Amino acid sequence: MTNIEHELRRLLDVKGQEVADQVSATPRLLRRVRRARLVIPTAVIAMASASVLAFTSFPFTRNLDRIPMPAEMDGDAQPLRKSYFVGDTPFWIAGGTEGLWVAGFRISFINFEMNMSTSSPKLDALPSGATYGMGRFWVAVDKKDAGDRLLSARLEEGDPTGARRVEVLDEGPIEDRGHDKHFMAVGHGYVWMTTGDAHVQRYHPVTKQLETFDLRSELRGYQGEQNALEVAAGERYMWFANAGGRVAAFDPTSMEPAGPEFDLSKPGEDLNWQIGGLQFSDGRLVILRSSARGVQQIWQMNEVNEQMEEPIRLGRFAPLGGPNVENASAYLLRSHTERKAIIYRIDLGTGTRFQRKATLGQTYMGFTVINGSGWVSDFEKREVRRVPLPGG
Repeated sequence: MTNIEHELRRLLDVKGQEVADQVSATPRLLRRVRRARLVIPTAVIAMASASVLAFTSFPFTRNLDRIPMPAEMDGDAQPLRKSYFVGDTPFWIAGGTEGLWVAGFRISFINFEMNMSTSSPKLDALPSGATYGMGRFWVAVDKKDAGDRLLSARLEEGDPTGARRVEVLDEGPIEDRGHDKHFMAVGHGYVWMTTGDAHVQRYHPVTKQLETFDLRSELRGYQGEQNALEVAAGERYMWFANAGGRVAAFDPTSMEPAGPEFDLSKPGEDLNWQIGGLQFSDGRLVILRSSARGVQQIWQMNEVNEQMEEPIRLGRFAPLGGPNVENASAYLLRSHTERKAIIYRIDLGTGTRFQRKATLGQTYMGFTVINGSGWVSDFEKREVRRVPLPGG
């Protein structure tokens, strides 16, 4: 557990109104972190994958539904702002049907049509995963004494001003099997969450039924009890991958193995490869595979012909976010200097790579790409900011 996480959890231990007061005192927290000589935007936040606030290379982003965000606004509509204040520490970002959802110690919504943001009251909980689908923003949280819970957020109806408030519903308890992060997806009428030890939970929003599936026989990873599966919802299958590189398709109704299985590891490999991200977009499954030496590969498979293509080799670097897949391109973010980063766009058809530098700020937290725009979240400023993407 990192010093940053210890500090955040200590703040959550304080009772009553002091929770909101102290967690909101972000500058004070950052001063303590800086005195400890921690570098938040790069090594700590992005690379310490075993803690709640230190995520793997595919954190923060699950944009299953697309948002209406034209490059140029017509008529009297205002152009999109460069940044939106969300009122609290932004950890996870996901695209909804009307705007951008953000999960932190509050759940916030950025309304692009009205060019404004709105937030829920304090959650008194640490978010451990988030995704969007079926008209709601789904967030897994650690509520300490109440255990892990699944929350859903939506916009309240009936406000004549159009500035609808964020309504948060507690959907009930979920499992935590020794892993602080829940990979999540929405597909085939369910919300899916991985819980560690190669277990998966499936939640039905209408019946409120929560089911647990043990996939250890098919996808037991080399990390043993701490292994959390990556998850992606395809058009035909639910896809799961363990950290070691085994990928398998399951029938979303019966949860029996029903499609292709792949093992991306090769005999004799000594680079300690891991799956760094899994996403399904436009009929293809896209996998980021990373080695302990920083070598990156992108694997992809068309779900119709069920054939895994040869990987696109990207060289050595440590991605801070991605892969974010959109319009047959994969986007990755890597650190460049303390406040600068490089955003890569990889054409999945040709393997051609384009890049562009971007300013992240000192306390970068997450990165996503939605409808042609890149977004990063900033811990200190408590905002979500647009960043330019590579052309080509």
